[in-house]
Amino acid sequence: DSSVTLEESVNYQLILTELDEDNAELRTQSINVGTLNEYTMSAGTMQANTQKIEIQLKSIRDGFDNYQTFNHEVELSTFFSAPYNLKVEFKND
Repeated sequence: DSSVTLEESVNYQLILTELDEDNAELRTQSINVGTLNEYTMSAGTMQANTQKIEIQLKSIRDGFDNYQTFNHEVELSTFFSAPYNLKVEFKND
């Protein structure tokens, strides 16, 4: 929303947690986004077994976390692309 702006003296923290199909934590990144309005995470940097990403965005002022943290979970699409551990056999019956 264009009416929402960054506040001075506030630290904005983005926490990205990669989860596998059993919701086991594979990796967590904590990024101080400062004055960024967007952040891009490359799919090539993710762990191979990542199925979901938990996103948390919070603001911190004077060492205190905001009580309303933005939380969102994203399921990754799985695309079928060769090679995908395929075994092809030709049978001349």
